[in-house]
Amino acid sequence: MHDYETPVIRMLQCGAKGYILKDCEPLELQMAIISLFNNGFFYSELVTGKMHNAINRMENTGKEINIPINFTER
Repeated sequence: MHDYETPVIRMLQCGAKGYILKDCEPLELQMAIISLFNNGFFYSELVTGKMHNAINRMENTGKEINIPINFTER
C-alpha cells in the first residue's frame, strides 16, 4: 500500500517477511507467493532498496534507526 520508506522499514522491524505493492504485476505477486512458500520471505526491489538505504544511514550515523508509529484516523 505504501511505497515510501518509513512504513516499509517499520514493518520489517516488526517482523514482516514480505512486502508488495497492491498495484504490482501478477507475475510479481506469483513470484512473491512462491518465494514465501520456498524461502519464508519475499523482498521486492523496492524493499531491498529501502533496507539498503536504512542500513547505510545506520552505518553512517552509528545509531539504530528508530521510526515512530503514527496512526491515522483510517
